[in-house]
Amino acid sequence: MSKPSVPCSAFSVLHGGKRIAGRRYAPKGGSGVPVIISHGFMSSMCETARYAERFAAMGYAAYVFDFLGGAPKNESEGDFEKMSVQTEVSDLLAVMDYVSSQSADKAEKLILCGCSQGGFVSALVAAAHSSRVD
Repeated sequence: MSKPSVPCSAFSVLHGGKRIAGRRYAPKGGSGVPVIISHGFMSSMCETARYAERFAAMGYAAYVFDFLGGAPKNESEGDFEKMSVQTEVSDLLAVMDYVSSQSADKAEKLILCGCSQGGFVSALVAAAHSSRVD
């Protein structure tokens, strides 16, 4: 991952006994409305980092992460052969719980977006959890 143009910090979430790895890109001032960006099939948070930087530059607190087993090589744990859309939905919900617990980025609702399969997963979660997603 290249050096971001906005402040970036690592986070991790324990989910189902495995570690989900992620990064938070901070907006100017340190806090903002949270947006979670999900990567596509066979991809990683390295691919979504550029979007996170843009969101942070616009004042959002942008979070990217690697799905458990989301690709043969990423920073999260998990087995690629056991990954599915359903497991990715579960992973995203775990990341949403983590982001909602962060005092710096309190908001009534979170924003979800994603690339390719990550966009599909984000849409499924948004539809099923509309009270939590803007």
